[in-house]
Amino acid sequence: LGLGGNPVIVKLALDFNRFGTEGVEKLAIGLSQNRSLRSLSMQYCGIGPEGGAHIGTILVYVWSKLEELLLRGNELAAQGTKDILIMAKRAKALKRISL
Repeated sequence: LGLGGNPVIVKLALDFNRFGTEGVEKLAIGLSQNRSLRSLSMQYCGIGPEGGAHIGTILVYVWSKLEELLLRGNELAAQGTKDILIMAKRAKALKRISL
């Protein structure tokens, strides 16, 4: 999933895996340089407010092709949501976001 990515993986659904903020931090390390992923779903994963900044690093990668980000059911609160939306403005390919 990291640099260059696996060109076969274009959709990643991790819904209902309660990996939380710590998990999304580790996931962001690999996904922040992924060039092939088009859809990422992390719904109901227990991601807290601090997770917003980590998700933001995935969104702003210059070669990112991520078009869809689904995050419903997490505990992002105002700060996490704000962090994501600030970075989403810089995401060139992003077409759909669900918080």
